[in-house]
Amino acid sequence: MIRRIIVLFTMIIVITSGVFAQGAALTTPGNQALPNLYQTGKRYTLRLQYVDPKGDDVTKAVFHDESRSGNIDVPMKAIDGSTADGASVTWEVNGFEKGDHKGFFVVTTETGSTRYPQAPDTFYEFKVHSVVDKWIVVGVSILLCFTLVPWVVYTVVRSMNRRGSPSSAAKVGLMVGALGALAMFVWQFLGIYDNPLIWILAVVVFIVVVVGVLARR
Repeated sequence: MIRRIIVLFTMIIVITSGVFAQGAALTTPGNQALPNLYQTGKRYTLRLQYVDPKGDDVTKAVFHDESRSGNIDVPMKAIDGSTADGASVTWEVNGFEKGDHKGFFVVTTETGSTRYPQAPDTFYEFKVHSVVDKWIVVGVSILLCFTLVPWVVYTVVRSMNRRGSPSSAAKVGLMVGALGALAMFVWQFLGIYDNPLIWILAVVVFIVVVVGVLARR
């Protein structure tokens, strides 16, 4: 009887310890997602939180990045804090290549390795854009929006209503062109520029253009 009680008590301890035991974990600070959009020519600091209940020291931490030009391993820049309580691990990347990227992070101690994302077949995917390329696209689009687009719209409007005012048809063409230019700017730079002053300026320019078009006789 006593032997059975001892065996049962041992089994309970093993089961409960297995349920409540926690291994090492590598997560984003505050469980917030890492950025999925970057710019070329800029330096970025990536930061994750590493927790190891055993308090083992980190011997190596690598950010593995895969792009069309090849794969690179970025070593950690610093680690701050105790791993038992949660250490902040940072990587500094001196610019990304333009295009699609996927990667993962690995923190290694003397007793094992921990990956982020955790599953071996999942990756941290993100895109890298060139602001210069975007400005070229926007510049060409603005040129077309205030030359070709108004002409096309004017031609269509006049063909649909030959008795209408040519001036009104021209205004419609310019309005459509201005709206197209604004839409192209938003499409290219949404997520790139987070300064509200830039977006306020874009709206102000759009309003000035619209007022100027409507004021024409």
